[in-house]
Amino acid sequence: MKRTLRWFFSVVIMLAVAIPAFSAQGVSSQNNKSKIFSYLTEEIGFNTAAACGIMANMEHESGFNPSSVMYDSNGLLSGGLCMWNGSRFYSLQRFCNNKGYNYLGIPGQLRYLEHELKSAYYKHIYKYLKRVENSASGAYDAAYYWCYYFEIPANRSYQANRRGSAAATSYWNKYSKMTAAPKTPTLKSSASGKTVDAYSSAKFNWSSGGQTASSYILSVAKLRDGKYDFASAKTYKTNAKSLKVSFSKFSLGKYAARVQSVNGLTGEKSAQSNTVKFTVDCLKHDNKLVSSVEPTFEKGGSYSYVCKKCGEKTTKSVAKLTAASFSKKAVPGLVARKADPDSVTLKWKSIPGASGYDVFLRKDGKWTKLASLKGGSHSYTVKKLSPSKKYTFAVRAFVKDDGKTVVSKLSKINASTAPLKVNVTAIARPAYGKVRLTWNKVKAADGYTVYVSKNPKSGYKPVKNLPPSQKTYTVGSLKSGECYYFVVKAYTKTASGKSYGAPSSVKFAYAL
Repeated sequence: MKRTLRWFFSVVIMLAVAIPAFSAQGVSSQNNKSKIFSYLTEEIGFNTAAACGIMANMEHESGFNPSSVMYDSNGLLSGGLCMWNGSRFYSLQRFCNNKGYNYLGIPGQLRYLEHELKSAYYKHIYKYLKRVENSASGAYDAAYYWCYYFEIPANRSYQANRRGSAAATSYWNKYSKMTAAPKTPTLKSSASGKTVDAYSSAKFNWSSGGQTASSYILSVAKLRDGKYDFASAKTYKTNAKSLKVSFSKFSLGKYAARVQSVNGLTGEKSAQSNTVKFTVDCLKHDNKLVSSVEPTFEKGGSYSYVCKKCGEKTTKSVAKLTAASFSKKAVPGLVARKADPDSVTLKWKSIPGASGYDVFLRKDGKWTKLASLKGGSHSYTVKKLSPSKKYTFAVRAFVKDDGKTVVSKLSKINASTAPLKVNVTAIARPAYGKVRLTWNKVKAADGYTVYVSKNPKSGYKPVKNLPPSQKTYTVGSLKSGECYYFVVKAYTKTASGKSYGAPSSVKFAYAL
């Protein structure tokens, strides 16, 4: 009895080592079929009929499940796509282990199959299948021969005929169509026959390449030396039947576009479609100022520009200044770029001919001049302000005319200083996966934002926006035993959004 038990457990252990999993690995039959057909035709070089013959046998042997393993009537293991039996199954295992493959996977089994076919013992099968006619009758012959000499099942004449019939009908009908050349699509485009702007885009769409087309290649070629250079064309690959093409990186010139459909199984391409022609030109210039002569009260000025896309140069004349025209101007582009608890930085664009700029602060219902700047200055930082407070600023230009000073209209802007830095006074762990923060109230703040991070170098993530009355918050859903870092910022509300103060000192805690 003890000897019998020892023998039984030994067999169980051996089987556990030999067969790691009898799972339905990759039993997505259609996906497996595509992989197998591609390997048989592209890697080994069989024609469609030969591949159909082999696959008709695999269907009967394993149902295209590479991890299918079972015992035969003699107690020998059989497994894999071809149900390799006994010593052949262990030979499959050794081959895959030596080559770094999973022996219950498709890649390793197909490599082993190719290895077997090119060995001396099975080479006659390889040579026969390489010669079969690429037709339905060729698929029948391939399946029959494979079953009779490679699989060798019981009742092999009956089985060979049965599998041959499947190869010649269902498999040939499917795969002979799938390997057919895709149809040539018809191309259309909204750019056809037009001149389009270099900063625009256009849609290209085309008809279907038929059932065998799984993708398309759109080629766009430039006209060079009187010919469209398709050898150096820009190419776009897509699975869709339309594509939006941006011309922002196209050089100016004449172009032609064509499209091809591609058979996803064989990679065969259709003939090129009809040609769609169009021209890319700079219709809306993106000008850059390169030089200027500022106008004065004695004479006019000019501004010279160059288009960044096409290089075309343009010059715009500006009339000489008059007191009346200058006084009607306003300083353009006034913004508050930076706000700290005690300062706000203003920036603006120039007014042609201005000698300088005055900066004002609205205080007690009156404008107080803060600074008078030279003409080349376009920014000013207002200091000694109170935190979390709203202010109104203004900027105007001025120019000297015959001993008199002429000023422009005031450009005004409202801006708020940032709140003071938050002081986190306590950090606690009230429960598993939770950390509670407590801080002092920041005067005149409109609210607080709590941030958390597991790696401060990678930045912080906002967790919650809180009202100004709240001075404590519990961060939840934290992973037990891990370290978290926290900061809190106060903010004031402005017309352009929230203005934040400096972050609090970093606090950290390990979650319970």
